[in-house]
Amino acid sequence: MIDIERLILETFIYEENTIFHVENFLKHKNIKLTRKEIKERLNDMLQTGFIKFHDDPSNGQVKFMDSSDEFEEDYWFVLTEKGKRKLYF
Repeated sequence: MIDIERLILETFIYEENTIFHVENFLKHKNIKLTRKEIKERLNDMLQTGFIKFHDDPSNGQVKFMDSSDEFEEDYWFVLTEKGKRKLYF
């Protein structure tokens, strides 16, 4: 069975990325998730500390899950040390 969480974490191995990059990476791996499903998974990873914001366009004023469609691509994420441990060990 494919571990979607690990695949999403792989998106951030080399650099920070946005939901758009995650979406394209999953498509390349033939994983079909809606934008909403990807957003929910990214939010879960934020909450568990596997990723964090590299750039938050709202400067903390708006929660990622509450961000509008036009702004959700402006959030940049980066892998945390906790996320690296989950990915590599």
